[in-house]
Amino acid sequence: MSDHQTYAYFYARDFECSPESISKVLEIEPTHFWCKGERWGPNNIRERKENFWSYRTSESSDDYYTNVHFKELLGLLESRKDKLAQLPIGARIGITYVPTCYYPNVAVILEKELLQRVVALGLALDFDIYSLVSSDE
Repeated sequence: MSDHQTYAYFYARDFECSPESISKVLEIEPTHFWCKGERWGPNNIRERKENFWSYRTSESSDDYYTNVHFKELLGLLESRKDKLAQLPIGARIGITYVPTCYYPNVAVILEKELLQRVVALGLALDFDIYSLVSSDE
């Protein structure tokens, strides 16, 4: 069994237009999206609080660190920097990195050059880390 899985995604959230409008501006099909007010969760008891759109990298167990995912997303986003500026006013945009690791192997290492590229695009940076306990323990 692999001891980790990683991926990252670019997101736009808290915008007033439809998720389809975000796709049209960026010329990218989303991996996930939802609309404010949609019901979800067990028995649809929860309600989405905002519109959300995301594009996710493929999942990897080959790169324990973050760099491969950031390089993929940043290359795509830098080629659309003018389109990012056309997103609706008030939309919050960023990258979320998601590692799932078995305790205690949680590490996030981001090359300085990649961090500079994130900042140059005006993106927020989030880490959604899942540290699991092995069933062997």
